[in-house]
Parts: sequence; structure tokens; C-alpha cells
Amino acid sequence: MEVLDILLLRLMEEQFFLLQIMDAQLSRLFLLLQVLIQPNSSRLIALRPLRYSMIGYTPKMFTFFDKPQQFKEHFRISLPAFHLLMKTTGSHKSRGWNDEIEWTVFLAWIASGASYRVVGLASGMARQSVCDIVHRRMKILLSKCKSVIKVPTSLQQLDQIGAGFAARAQSSAFQCAIGAIDGSHISCHVPQNIQKEHINRKKRVSIQLQAVCDHEKKFLDVFVGYPGSVHDSRVLRNSPLFKNRLYPPNGYCILGDSGYPCITSPIAFVIPFKALW
Repeated sequence: MEVLDILLLRLMEEQFFLLQIMDAQLSRLFLLLQVLIQPNSSRLIALRPLRYSMIGYTPKMFTFFDKPQQFKEHFRISLPAFHLLMKTTGSHKSRGWNDEIEWTVFLAWIASGASYRVVGLASGMARQSVCDIVHRRMKILLSKCKSVIKVPTSLQQLDQIGAGFAARAQSSAFQCAIGAIDGSHISCHVPQNIQKEHINRKKRVSIQLQAVCDHEKKFLDVFVGYPGSVHDSRVLRNSPLFKNRLYPPNGYCILGDSGYPCITSPIAFVIPFKALW
């Protein structure tokens, strides 16, 4: 009897295993039929490839498109700005996912600072797929930088920015100000032999990002790459903005904090007044 019981048990296990295989195959066939019937459904596209997706399951990352506040909290960008990003960059679908899904994954990675593996777990994608998406979308974004981040050239644009700063300051004296400059430290990993020069004043390893913005906080110029230990004024003096006198034109100035020089040439900077006592 014991031998028969063992044989029966093994037979039941084999039948159960075969049923699992059949169920998986039927599930794949069901999703394939859905995709064929509704080829434009972004929800279905987001569930592929099948080997690491589940039927009827949508990762939480893709459930914030109708929740503007939560979308901005998680991805550091508003929904209107997200739609503008998609419109500006155009369609670049080259894999199973659409542009909306790939940009969402890219923003999740860049906004959270998490690894490819963690973003993959949150999006239901493989680590390598997340890596491919990030690199692909980063190239698209960099190709559009020069057409988006640029200094104004027309007198009308300059006067509009000056009027914006004057309105913010509630003083007509700021009508000649057409930009605000500051630096930011971007945390990074560098080789051990050059780590010392990248340690900033807060004892963190970083590189410097210098940015000029207008009255609406739109980037007009960026310069990045100097080690974190370098002072803001030195970064400025070695930037193309300063060396090539790119911006602002004569008669206008850029506002900065006390870390920048108060000068009129080659370009003008205005910094807070320093008391003499």
C-alpha cells in the first residue's frame, strides 16, 4: 500500500505541474489576443515581456497619470510638464513599451536616485531593460538641450525678463537684471586617486553645476563638470558664459550671491551689499 500511495502522490504532483504549465500558456495566449484586439492600449504594452509580467497586474508606478499631486511627488515633475516633455522630444518608440511608459521609468530613476534593480522592481521590468531605457531616453534628452536651454537674443525677450525680475523685487531698479546665477553640488562616485579634489565644503564627494535662470526659473545656461572643492567664482571664470561673454549683453546684469564677484566686465554681476562694519 505504501508503494501505491507514493506512486499516486507522484502522479498527482506531475498532473499539478502540467496544469500549471497549461495555465501559463493559456494566460500568455489570452494576453496576446488582448494585444491583437487592442493594439494601442498602453496598459497592455506596459505588461510585456511576459516572462517577468503578470496578467491583469499594473505596477503602481504607472497608476499616477490621473493623480497630478502624487505624480509630481514621485517623479519631481508636473503632469503638464511631463506632457510637454513628450511633445518636445517626439515619438521614439523602438521597443515593446510606448513613450509614456519609458519616460515614466526614466523619470523614476532620475528622480529617486535608485538603482536599475530597484526601479525594475517598482516597474515590473528587468534590470537590463531599465538600464536600456535610461540610456536611450538620456540620449534623446541631451539631443534637445541646446534647443531648449538657451539665452534670449531679442530685445523684447530681454525686456520681458527684466520686467519679470522687477515685478518679483517690486522695484524698477531690477529691470536691468535678466538672469540669476547659482551653483549646485551633484553627488557622484569618482576614482580614489582624485576623490580628495571632489570633496566639497560639506565633506561630500560631488561635481559642480552652474546654472543661470530667468524670472520664471527657466534655465538659460548650464555648465557642469568642475570638482566639488572648486569655488563658485572659479567655476564662473572658467565657464563659456564668462570667457566668451555669451550673456548678458551690455546694459544688463546677472544677479548672484556673495560667492560671485561684483564686476562690470567682461559681463556684469550684481551681488548683495556687504556691510562695512
